Amino acid sequence: MKKLFLSLLLIWLLAGCGGGPGGGPTADTEESSTDANGEVQLAEELSDYNWSDYIDEEMITRYEETYGVDVIYDTFASNEDLLAKLQAGAEGYDVIFPSDYMVSIMIDLGLLSKID
Repeated sequence: MKKLFLSLLLIWLLAGCGGGPGGGPTADTEESSTDANGEVQLAEELSDYNWSDYIDEEMITRYEETYGVDVIYDTFASNEDLLAKLQAGAEGYDVIFPSDYMVSIMIDLGLLSKID
């Protein structure tokens, strides 16, 4: 459980530094995600699209309290639901959690971006 928490924490930290609805830098800007002291600045919000019942709500609450980031946590029931929503035009998610086979499909469809 501790490894899962640390892994998710790392993913959220990386996502919180980037673009998306939280107002962080986007790929088409030259903005930096560090302050004058060189410390990483997290976005105010982190938008997450994940499997239902995948992360305990207590973990989300702890993350929000620890890092001062509001987590917007949307869920899906299947990879097909995830794909359908994204193909219908949903955007603004900082992090999504498709299964392995769906990742290659989404790459081929141009629905994913690399994490910088």
